[in-house]
Amino acid sequence: MLLGDDSAPSMLITSDDVRLLAAIGFLSAKSGCVAPAIRIFESLIKLRPGAVFPFIGLSIAYMAVGMSPESLYVLTERATTTRTEDDTLYLWRSLAFHQSGNRTQAATALQKYLSGPLVDDHHALVEKLTKELGLRPVAPDWPLPAVVSDQETAF
Repeated sequence: MLLGDDSAPSMLITSDDVRLLAAIGFLSAKSGCVAPAIRIFESLIKLRPGAVFPFIGLSIAYMAVGMSPESLYVLTERATTTRTEDDTLYLWRSLAFHQSGNRTQAATALQKYLSGPLVDDHHALVEKLTKELGLRPVAPDWPLPAVVSDQETAF
């Protein structure tokens, strides 16, 4: 019986169960075991359709094996059709666009993320993307209020 299988008998899934499944999904994606990660996150999307984390997890699973188009589809089409826009999606879109070679879209998504409320948990990823995209923080301290490109300040 698969989690989220409509033919399965109804059972109570607690928040702790969801956190455990998400952790297993992220570990599977990180280790390159994409099929189980995809199954887990697709099931979590059914269980928590209003949450962002299952979409991000599914996107990370695709990114882990270089499937950038699928990752972008999850973050730009699926996540926005099933829930309201969330600023965290912009950060992960930036990474997916960057991995697919679209630096302009990556920079735009990162700037949108930085214009919203920032999450300290994402500091390392923001710094990595800022550096790799050739952007520099306006202020040296976290949280970073905005970024400007080096090209905008070149004379």
